[in-house]
Formats: sequence, C-alpha cells, structure tokens
Amino acid sequence: MSDAGADEAQFRAEVAAWARRLGVETRRVTIRAMRRKWGSASSAGRLTFATDLLTQPLEFRAEVIAHELLHLRRGGHGKVFEAVLRAVLARWREEQGGAPDDGRRPAETRG
Repeated sequence: MSDAGADEAQFRAEVAAWARRLGVETRRVTIRAMRRKWGSASSAGRLTFATDLLTQPLEFRAEVIAHELLHLRRGGHGKVFEAVLRAVLARWREEQGGAPDDGRRPAETRG
C-alpha cells in the first residue's frame, strides 16, 4: 500500500485490519468531509473519518484509525488510553520496520 495515500477501499481495509488487531467490532464506517477532526467514534461502534485522511501518509492514517478504534474499548483520553495507544502503535511500527514510538499522538483537531 502506498504511503502517499489510500483510496476508499484501501482505507476501509486498513480500518478492518486495525479492528481485528484491537479485537473490536465496528458497526459502520463512514468517510465524509470533516472540518475540525480527523475522525470520531460512537459508543455504538460507528466510526466517521475525514475524507482528507485518505490523502495522508500510512503512519498518520494508522494513528488516527487506532485512536478511534481504541475508543470502542476504552472511552476518554486518560492516561490508560494514551498508554495503550502508544503501546499498540509502537508494536505496529516495529512490525512495519519503522522507528519506535516517539510519543506523538494524532491531532485531535485540525486547523
């Protein structure tokens, strides 16, 4: 998969792969224009992602996808949520042959 971006089918496949990795089930994945966020998740398992996310590099897409899917297991943005997210992304980066976790987190708001 190209690091330069993904088409909608590729992106949906990335979301499905991350859902399997995290052991969560999604009810619906919507891709639409969003001005202030890269994505959102509802407690009912509905995920929404910004269409602009499809043009972002693979690593950034992975961070946003993992972040939103993790909300289906653990709400909020507390210390435990952040620790689990960092650990999951670090493991993924290692599997991809990339750099270890650098402590960054995806932008919650855009602008």
